[in-house]
Amino acid sequence: MSHLRVVTFGEADQGVLYYLASVLYDHTGMECAVEDLRLGLSEAYLPTRHQHHSTKLLESLKVRGPNPGEWLLAVTEADLCIPVLTFVFGEAAFDQRMAIVSLHRLRAPFYGLPEDPDLLLRRSEKEALHELGHAAGLVHCRDYACAMAFSNSVEQVDLKETAFCDACRTQLLTKWPRATLKG
Repeated sequence: MSHLRVVTFGEADQGVLYYLASVLYDHTGMECAVEDLRLGLSEAYLPTRHQHHSTKLLESLKVRGPNPGEWLLAVTEADLCIPVLTFVFGEAAFDQRMAIVSLHRLRAPFYGLPEDPDLLLRRSEKEALHELGHAAGLVHCRDYACAMAFSNSVEQVDLKETAFCDACRTQLLTKWPRATLKG
């Protein structure tokens, strides 16, 4: 049986980590565990942008696995980017069972709004599903409500569901055969 390890780059909200481990089990059918493994961020820091290069973080995650039958989801508070984009909510090693999600731009205060813990949980669930979908080999979906829809703004994240469309769900069942993948 496959299992999902939830780890952190730097610090991350423990409530979000345990929430993700709980809901991702329901979505993927994989046993999920939060590990107290705080991976370093410094090697991926881009001082001119005050952000962290997500691809470099993924490369350092490869050293930790994933082992056969294992998936890795790293969560961070750091603001992530890749050189061609101003920011990213996360990134995945395509079809390689590992991904990273940033909570930085999913938090309401980033947009000048009061903290909203429930909204943060919903957004982090959607982005974790999205990046794990890429880690399973899925590409972006044209259905704006599907978890695999591309989001370049937090408003687009909010429009998505915490579920996959029928086409994406069908593809995922080959990777996550025990998944419920509710529609």
